[in-house]
Amino acid sequence: MRYPCDKHHSKTALWICADCDSLYCSACVEKRIVSQRGKKKIFYFCPKCNIETERLSRNPLKILFEKIEDLFHQAIHPPAKKTDPQKHEGTLLNRIDNLIEDGNVDDALALIEIERDAISSDINLSERYFNILKIKDKTSDMLEHGRTYLDQLAKRGSMTKLHDVFLECISRSSDFSASSSASFKIAGSMIESGNTKAASEVYERFIKNNPDDPMIPKASFLAANLFNERLLDRKKAVELLENIVKKYPNHEMTTYARQYLGQINGRQKGI
Repeated sequence: MRYPCDKHHSKTALWICADCDSLYCSACVEKRIVSQRGKKKIFYFCPKCNIETERLSRNPLKILFEKIEDLFHQAIHPPAKKTDPQKHEGTLLNRIDNLIEDGNVDDALALIEIERDAISSDINLSERYFNILKIKDKTSDMLEHGRTYLDQLAKRGSMTKLHDVFLECISRSSDFSASSSASFKIAGSMIESGNTKAASEVYERFIKNNPDDPMIPKASFLAANLFNERLLDRKKAVELLENIVKKYPNHEMTTYARQYLGQINGRQKGI
């Protein structure tokens, strides 16, 4: 059951004031950011009573009204079968999609942010969040969430979306880079599709923007191989390999880097 905001009747109410019973959308409530244990949390207050509002879905009156509505619906349209409990997970996604469909993007964003914990376990919610942040031009938040979303896509194996999201992120910031697992999958799929230059740029971006990541030696070695074998840029390959040897003398990749350097130098000398 949809409850309209008292002030903006076209928008869905998400909060209720227990004192004056006013219903508010995200544009009406007063937002206050409070730091708790190093993390920022948003609280929503009634602009009339100056008390914290309750989320409408948690209000007992709403639960009662929805129960009554369900009883009337069942009397007219008896359910053919019991509701699958697994479908409960889609309830939040449906509510968000309905808000977006009605043009209430701000309310959809507010609802997702309230349920932020669910994003990490639901790739569909993660996708909605990314797209809403893109629509609202919240670049900083979009890039921060982009790394999480890319990791989810990499695990799912959704290569087309993986590429699209990555390209959207790097178009917004030259300093953006995905995690090692996502970067390696992006580069690998680009190599398979014949786009070796783009793959090398993915590795270089990861190396540049994540200097302390433990996967730098592996990324550097893979990039060196691309530059030497596919792009015929031996100078760049040698630079990457020498950097591994110099900065990571005890790393397992260093032995392979030395061997590869010897192979490249041997070719240059005509051995």
